[in-house]
Amino acid sequence: MVRMMRLLALVAILGVPGAEVWAQSTHVCSQSSNCLASDNSSIKSTDTQSIILPQAFAISNAVVTRMNGSSDGGPFALVSPGITGMAAGAVARTSNIWASYGNVSAGSGQAGSNFGATINNYTVGYDYAFSTRLVAGLSLAYSDNRGTTNFNNGSFNGDSTVAAPYLSYELDKHWSIDASAGWGSGHQTTKTFGSQATGGVDRNFAAANLNGIYWFGLGQLATRFSLLNANEKLNSYTLGGVFVPDVKNRLTQAAAMARYGYWFDGIMPYASLTFTSDLDRTVNPVFQAPGRNAWIPKIGVDLFSKRGISGGVSYSSEQGRSGSVKNDVFLANVSFRF
Repeated sequence: MVRMMRLLALVAILGVPGAEVWAQSTHVCSQSSNCLASDNSSIKSTDTQSIILPQAFAISNAVVTRMNGSSDGGPFALVSPGITGMAAGAVARTSNIWASYGNVSAGSGQAGSNFGATINNYTVGYDYAFSTRLVAGLSLAYSDNRGTTNFNNGSFNGDSTVAAPYLSYELDKHWSIDASAGWGSGHQTTKTFGSQATGGVDRNFAAANLNGIYWFGLGQLATRFSLLNANEKLNSYTLGGVFVPDVKNRLTQAAAMARYGYWFDGIMPYASLTFTSDLDRTVNPVFQAPGRNAWIPKIGVDLFSKRGISGGVSYSSEQGRSGSVKNDVFLANVSFRF
């Protein structure tokens, strides 16, 4: 059974990894060494980043637009001055609703793990500013995935839902921290060797980010340091008369991002570069695992309105990870403060 593909998808504001894919699938091998798909390390490496990471970073991006500073008169909308408008006379707005969408095209040409997949992530959230420094909220994410596993003439599809509360605190006008934790479940259907089976999937994650923003005139330098831990359990199922027991996958990833953008009266194009490293993860020794480290260049544009509406789009493509892994991500987000 193939587990869902990983994406890091993420919303545009800081240009964080939102689009890297690791697969957290699990599989069993037959005596002829043909394997189903879920224990294939290349597919495992795609799952969490395609499904869990996008929600974690979408949350961080949503609160960063509220919490992080405008030094040197930067034009960002902030909570800390007590306003959300971008001009003198703007009124205080304590509530924020937001939504993000991510589309991931993932795959691998590596022998023994050749696959292709498309993952869609939809995330919505609401948060409230309890003070000029503290924001808390709740998000809900839905993801669906489908693809083919050419190495075993198979295919898969599935979906899942994850709910995650979150908290953000502004340290000063340049730096903020945020944390989130999520729990959810879904299902995955696998077809291979002429058989089909559906199994349940349980997921949880915890993430923390340190975010920094500095303005230099109309130029903005942003950075983010992130740590995420994700766990997934594929519940037992029977495929082609073979009983497959529960399989657990884990992933701990660290990331560091740098981004530069330039303000054009409410429009800010930007470019960013993220380095990610899988500190700990589940692998199957039968398969060659993809590399632990990768670089993610991203380009995007953020849009802002004096009426509390903001949004953005971005595109990223993971580079440098060994194992012929492909992770291309398109992201879009919108938020409204009131």
